[in-house]
Amino acid sequence: MNNMKKMNNKGFAITTLLYGLMSVGFLVMTLLMGIMSQNRQNTSTLVKKIEEELNRYGETETTFAYIGTPQEYIVPYGQAGWYKIELWGAKTSSGLGDYTSGIVYLAENTKLYFYLGNTCANATACGTAFNKGNTEVRTNTATETSAIMRASGYGKNSYIAGYAGSNSLSEAGSATNQTNHFSGKYFINGMIVPKVNDTYGKANVELVSKGGSDQYPTMKNLKLSEVRYIKHCSNGNTLKLAEIQAIDIKDGKNIIKTLATSKFSGVSTGTINDGIINTSSSAVSSCMQVDLGAVYNLSELAIWHDYSSSTSYKGNTLQVSKNGSTWLDIKKNDLSSTTAPSSSSGERFTPWQADSTVEFPSGRYYIFSITNPSKVLTAQNAREITAPNKANVTMETFQGSKLQKWTIERVYPNDTNLMNKSGWTSTPIYRIYESENNHALQLADGTSEIGENINAAKPVRNYEWDLWQILPLGNGTYKIRSLITAGANRFVYENSTSNVISYTDTSSDTDYRTRFRIVNAEY
Repeated sequence: MNNMKKMNNKGFAITTLLYGLMSVGFLVMTLLMGIMSQNRQNTSTLVKKIEEELNRYGETETTFAYIGTPQEYIVPYGQAGWYKIELWGAKTSSGLGDYTSGIVYLAENTKLYFYLGNTCANATACGTAFNKGNTEVRTNTATETSAIMRASGYGKNSYIAGYAGSNSLSEAGSATNQTNHFSGKYFINGMIVPKVNDTYGKANVELVSKGGSDQYPTMKNLKLSEVRYIKHCSNGNTLKLAEIQAIDIKDGKNIIKTLATSKFSGVSTGTINDGIINTSSSAVSSCMQVDLGAVYNLSELAIWHDYSSSTSYKGNTLQVSKNGSTWLDIKKNDLSSTTAPSSSSGERFTPWQADSTVEFPSGRYYIFSITNPSKVLTAQNAREITAPNKANVTMETFQGSKLQKWTIERVYPNDTNLMNKSGWTSTPIYRIYESENNHALQLADGTSEIGENINAAKPVRNYEWDLWQILPLGNGTYKIRSLITAGANRFVYENSTSNVISYTDTSSDTDYRTRFRIVNAEY
């Protein structure tokens, strides 16, 4: 019995011990479950915050719509690089809003503020509307002078920091007659298209090239690298030069404005390098030359002739040199060709646009009218013609849509299927596709009658219906010639009244409706 009692005592002790351990375990489990429950709540909150931050800072393309208050944009973490910013001014009593765009370097966590223009019907309404119809991007919300880009809606001119011809303001608001902005931010490859937007202001920001501030987007024309001397000649015709500007790629500053008179030859200074774009001009009897004083990499080179009489200057050239003896053609005309009439927009050349003195490079482009600077070649899918998957091609108001972007692809002499076409030389031949549906520019139904409309449709292989030559005219403009018959002079032709695109057999250099500006749309 004593043994049994001992066993019972031991059993009770063991049971008590086990019960105690189980109780402790239960308490520990209860505590852990409470902690885990709280952690789950904390974790859920943390995950939600992380997701919000990722959404906020992970976007490298953002579109802004009008809301009537400033809108903040923060450059994503780890996404420093070159950003394309596009602005559309609002439609106001002054007319349609302008479009502006450019590429600017932004470090991570940089903050920008977008002011989108409100539509307004008269001067009183525009005076009280948010930002008076103008769309701007600013570096801060405190002052209007912090705007580094503006698309005009009402009462102000469109402006791009670092863009040749721009008159930047000081922080105090006074005109500097310089292109660089006091914030240090400036744009490369700027573009202004007047009177295109018929609604509220809008904006778009997109990362186009990652890297450091000295790692620029891919250039299409390297002739503006390492430039010290600039020469502008008239081939015997007297020119009236109103302004010339060369923009330093490092800071968006017009180098020529600060040059001494001794750096110029062949022209009197004073008005041509004062930074003010107007019709006050100096005569250039033969050649004008500028010495920048050092070698620079340029983001833009621009010239303005006296545009008060809309004069067309014939046979003038523009060249650059590193050493003053070896010259590179930036603009090249012979006496048989002519440029479009001079205007307040001037003639501009940048490293990010194709060199129009040499073979045209493949890429994605806008094809602008010469007779109307707000119109571009557009595939109108909503206007189908004789069969499905075909669309009229017209000149429409610029909006920057996919239906207005064209992929120009060199196919000859690259394509061996086309190598043996009789009568063809080594001159490059291209297909031109609209970017929305990948439909190729072609003659309507493969016909060859003069005046037939041009459409966009699925590419036709082994025929000339969708093959084109792009002929650089050396002055920033191009002709687009059909190859429906080898060697035929049939050119794309713009009817500036109806906006219809057809083709013609004219090859006259003075008919601007067979000329186009082809502007880079990718980086």
